[in-house]
Amino acid sequence: LEQVVKLKLQNSTATKMVFTYNSNGTVDALNYTGTLESQTTLSTVSEKYFIENNDIVRIEFTGSMSQTAMDFEYDAANNPMRNVTGMDKIKLHTYDSDGRYGITKNLKKVTTYFATVQSSQVDFEFVYDENNYPLTRYSSETSPGPFSYNFEYYK
Repeated sequence: LEQVVKLKLQNSTATKMVFTYNSNGTVDALNYTGTLESQTTLSTVSEKYFIENNDIVRIEFTGSMSQTAMDFEYDAANNPMRNVTGMDKIKLHTYDSDGRYGITKNLKKVTTYFATVQSSQVDFEFVYDENNYPLTRYSSETSPGPFSYNFEYYK
């Protein structure tokens, strides 16, 4: 994946995210805003993705006024999307869509930092089927706010 453009038809604007793959295994992302036809205004916030074993383990958001980071930890079970062709190619764009943080494993913990100080932590617990795929993922009682994802599988 080299870039993604999101069109916002209701207000005739768009955003573009451009990815640069670095030799050290990280990925830099720059965000641009503009019209539906052209997105050339560079955002003040950039993103850096750290990937291990095909899963995002850290994202750093850096801007002129602040720095935020998110650390991700995974279980060892099967992710429902692991065998979907192409999902690993778009993981950078979909890391927060529908709870699909991981591609091969399932997200069990997210820790967020503002200026290197931990600000929140969400821990997830799972119920698995006989093939080690999740049926339910829910936030633990110590997490800020309830989160729940249910998975259904069809043959």
